[in-house]
Amino acid sequence: NGIYKIGDVISINTIVSHPGYHFIGYSGQFVGELENSLTPTYTILAQDAENGRVEIHAEVELNIYTVMVNSNYGGKLSLIGEQSYEHGTLLDIRVEIYDKYQLSSILYNQREDIQNFNEDKYSVGVVENLTIEFVFAPLLWNDVAKMPEGMGTSKNPYLITTAEELAFISWSINNGIPEQMNQLKYDYAYYKIMNTIDLSDRFWTPIGTTEHPFNGIFDFNFMEITNLEVVDDVSLYKYGGLFDVIGSGKIINQFRNYTMLVIFIAVGSVVLVLFVLLVI
Repeated sequence: NGIYKIGDVISINTIVSHPGYHFIGYSGQFVGELENSLTPTYTILAQDAENGRVEIHAEVELNIYTVMVNSNYGGKLSLIGEQSYEHGTLLDIRVEIYDKYQLSSILYNQREDIQNFNEDKYSVGVVENLTIEFVFAPLLWNDVAKMPEGMGTSKNPYLITTAEELAFISWSINNGIPEQMNQLKYDYAYYKIMNTIDLSDRFWTPIGTTEHPFNGIFDFNFMEITNLEVVDDVSLYKYGGLFDVIGSGKIINQFRNYTMLVIFIAVGSVVLVLFVLLVI
């Protein structure tokens, strides 16, 4: 504000102090031309003097940002794809994690931000253009592998009683883990299943790789391994997905479903009973 005379030059400097806004231009009541920039100048004209008033307004606008949200397989998000939001908008993204998966990372413009995830919701304020990436990872039995009892020999085999101990076979062989003192190499060892093992809680990693094939003896001991599921196509593997690459190894005493068929044969006054064992 001020009093000016014809010919005076007015210099204007506009500073947008709020981070959520940006300068878009000038408007108002004046006769001459005003440079549309942050620091324009204006010269008072005679007609301005006749009007008695010059009004110049600096106009700002709320910032609009682009937010891209994406994820890999393993969960479902309440918001996905690209959207536009005003500065300061609070985003609450609901996250549904699929069975046997975990949310391992949230990348906020390539920076880890999983600390803002609480139970089933990720909250973030929009103050810039954003790319938010949700990274899901499968829960693997190999991540909780536990060494079984035994020495890995035919007389003292590794005794497998839990899913964690079964996973030790895959984990140790596939990763080329060196054996402990006085034990056979894990890929050449003898393993024996002691009871039914349920693998329903996590994904299984098939035993053996091209670099580290299974060369030992796997004794099913006529026990079952149930609910085995791999991340990809189970048909790519052997023994229902339990094994991948088998070198000189042997699989023995595998469980089978048996059905007893009873046949009655009458020979005169004598009835013969014939038992037939069917292997399915």
